[in-house]
Order: sequence, then C-alpha cells, then structure tokens
Amino acid sequence: MINNLHKSLILTASCVASFSAQAWQLEISEQQPPLKIWTQSVADSDFRAFKGEIMINATVAQVADVITHTEGYPEWYFNSKVAKKLKVINQSQGLTYSISSLPWPVSDRDAVTLSTKSVLANGDIHIQVEARPDLYPIQKDLIRVPKLEGSWKIERTDAQQTKVTLQIAAEPGGSIPSWLANSLVVDMPFYSLSNLKQRVEAAKHN
Repeated sequence: MINNLHKSLILTASCVASFSAQAWQLEISEQQPPLKIWTQSVADSDFRAFKGEIMINATVAQVADVITHTEGYPEWYFNSKVAKKLKVINQSQGLTYSISSLPWPVSDRDAVTLSTKSVLANGDIHIQVEARPDLYPIQKDLIRVPKLEGSWKIERTDAQQTKVTLQIAAEPGGSIPSWLANSLVVDMPFYSLSNLKQRVEAAKHN
C-alpha cells in the first residue's frame, strides 16, 4: 500500500519544522484556563501559521499519553473526523492518516503525516509533525493537505503541571474562503488545547 516508505522516512527523519521569521501576533490571552494563541505570516503563503500554549494540571507522561493516542483525536482535536495509524516505523516515529471536517461547501481535507518523538534529558517531550502526502492513496471526495510542518512541545513546569505548545504551518490545498482560513488558525489551537486540557485532567480522576 505504501511504496518506498522506509527509504523516504530515512531521508526525512532529521527534518525540523520551519516557520517564517515574521513576528507572532497575539490573538487570544486567557487566564482561566491559562491559554494563549498567536498567529504569524508565512513567507510565500496565503495561510498564517498558529501557535497555542496552555497549562495542564498533569504530568508530562499523562499529557503525552493523550497526544500520542492517534485514534483518540476525533474525541478532542478540533474538526478531527478520522485519525488512524498507518505504520509504526520505530519507537520514535510513525505515519498517520487523518480527515478534518470543514463546513459546506468546502471539501473535507485529509493528511498523511510523519511524527517524530524526542524525549529530552530532563524528561520533556517534543514531537515533530511533517506532511507526507504521497505515502497513502488519494481518497475520493477529499483534498489532500500538500504541506504541513508543526510540533508539539510537552514541558514540565513543576511536579504536577505541564506546559503544552502546539505550533503548525500548513497549506490546506484547494480553495478555502479567507474568512474560514482566518478563523481556523485561531479556532483550531484554541479548541484543541482547551479540549486536551479537559480530557487529560478528567482522566486523572477516573
């Protein structure tokens, strides 16, 4: 199903998400929950990058368990309709497939992404995410995301509190109205991180 996957992943495993040098613009700053959202212009793109940051009352491991559980994304990640693992390359890398729902008449998008997980010496976890659009067959009635670079940073601030930073720059492919594009770069990190916090903290009490 996936041709030349191993060769492609070896060649690209060391890639790091790259964002433009433009200044970040603060869009949302809330105290409860402690959440901030920024957007940023990206060189040679009509779509802005976003960065979101939230504090979660949980350990790094507890947060990472939810973020790395691919099949659970539709339960908390904004507009996520389908998420599944295509291939586990090794303990730190995997290939995933996802579908994001968009309001009519805009077509839903699907994405194939390579995730690379790094555990730092202090226990913090960083996950790089990069589009690999050619590693899964094109699906009917969906538009494949041609470019995506992003990262999750899961960093301990004290024994029971973790800072989570989500940063993504993407080209969604096809045509998207400017009003929708502008709202997505704020809504996606805002609702995804808010839902993540609720899910992780609720799981601690179950």
